[in-house]
Amino acid sequence: MSAVADAIKKVATGPHLSKDLSLEESREAMLEILSGEVDPVRMAVMLIALRMKRETDEENLGLLLAIQEKTGQHPLDVDNVMLLSDPFNG
Repeated sequence: MSAVADAIKKVATGPHLSKDLSLEESREAMLEILSGEVDPVRMAVMLIALRMKRETDEENLGLLLAIQEKTGQHPLDVDNVMLLSDPFNG
């Protein structure tokens, strides 16, 4: 079975039965998503279910590590970095 399917079984089971993913489980699921081989519906189910149950720091770190693995990292030699984002709670 795929990492995304395993993740869906844990997180998309309702408000009282959903379980948290480990860092490695969330990392593996995101690597699978980023490979382009996951059906968009399955991808959406997993990501929406994570959001609805409220992601843990460990899950978010796993997702971030997978994204960093698959994207180029470019070190910058700058004095200051400004992060711009809109607050979002919902």
